Amino acid sequence: MHTANLGLQHFYLGDWQEAQRYLERAVQLERSTQLSYFSSQPHTYLGMLYKAQGAWEDASRCFSEAVALAQEADVRGQLPYAECRLAEMDVLQGRPTEAIARLQPRVSDMRWHYEVVLLSILAEAHADMGDWAKAEKIVDIAKTRARLMHNRVDGLEASRVRAKILTLQGNREEATATLEEALSQARSMPYPYAEAKLSCEYGMLHLREKEPARARERLGAGLEIFRQLGAKKDAEQTTRALQEPGRAQGQ
Repeated sequence: MHTANLGLQHFYLGDWQEAQRYLERAVQLERSTQLSYFSSQPHTYLGMLYKAQGAWEDASRCFSEAVALAQEADVRGQLPYAECRLAEMDVLQGRPTEAIARLQPRVSDMRWHYEVVLLSILAEAHADMGDWAKAEKIVDIAKTRARLMHNRVDGLEASRVRAKILTLQGNREEATATLEEALSQARSMPYPYAEAKLSCEYGMLHLREKEPARARERLGAGLEIFRQLGAKKDAEQTTRALQEPGRAQGQ
């Protein structure tokens, strides 16, 4: 697991080439060793990298392999995490109903390390379905759990989702405060991918508030980081938002 953890650290720090080298090696090592509690983790971590790079088919394959390995090893702690990442792919690809169906059975058993991830993805799925009140309730729990567990990494994604929900509800003041705090944390860690996603969420807030100049500044900052990292789909989506502000305002 040392190799996989090193790869994940490089991913967070923004060195994705080195992260890919470590994580692909970790998967190779796992395939040559006996099945264990941690066998699924290298696949999940590599899937996270592929997802961020925009290689969604490869990411889904990694997450599915992680689920299969966790089931084979009968590892309850690792199985929910891999399933969460598959649900995240559902949300990214416009299938929030499928994400909710995948995650809802897990909500009753919240005493595990990845609960912040689960709640954040579930909250975003409900937000994408238009159920903002339920989404806000869930993401507030995610934020509380992240704070209690000192889980700063997953807490940043919970903050992004919370800001998105608040923006959709027209609550500019709270959304701005959430984004400012999260951006400060992302820069101090540092965690450039989270910083870019938060910056783009900030840009969407400005677009909905009909502030195109501020929106371009925030979206442009996020786009620059996405391009540096190699986050292709995020870069494409951000470019579209910059080019089509009218459509973004209507979202």
